[in-house]
Amino acid sequence: MVIVEEVTPTRIDSYLAEKLELSRSKIQKLIKEEKILVNNKKVNSSYLVKENDEITINDELPYH
Repeated sequence: MVIVEEVTPTRIDSYLAEKLELSRSKIQKLIKEEKILVNNKKVNSSYLVKENDEITINDELPYH
């Protein structure tokens, strides 16, 4: 789970690509497959993350 700490609105695909060191296309694929949820709800790739959003990733990702 990722908790958003920044206040600046950023697209979820860009935000997670930077945080998880994955490509935006991989993030977009996971969002489309509903493997990434925000506050337990499905979102699209253009969703703007907000402070205190809880992002749940239901996939086996290589964490660094």
